[in-house]
Amino acid sequence: MAKELDWRRLVDEIEISESAGITVEQIDDEITIAIASVVCVHFQVTADQALKLSRALAVAARLNSLRQRTPDNMAASFWRPADAAL
Repeated sequence: MAKELDWRRLVDEIEISESAGITVEQIDDEITIAIASVVCVHFQVTADQALKLSRALAVAARLNSLRQRTPDNMAASFWRPADAAL
């Protein structure tokens, strides 16, 4: 009897604090994101939704890094809509 391949992979675990974290897992063509703290929430996203989430987080991180390197009143001037396509 042929064994069916179970393609299951933990992509990453991100610790937010001692009692909270995020895990991303891919099983076949499903991407599951779990946000755990006192309550755990699991949800599945499509590949397109995962890319959109990734881009949004990258833009937020970029804006945050610019704010940390420049005076508060100059940070917004470095952001351009083209940066949103990271």
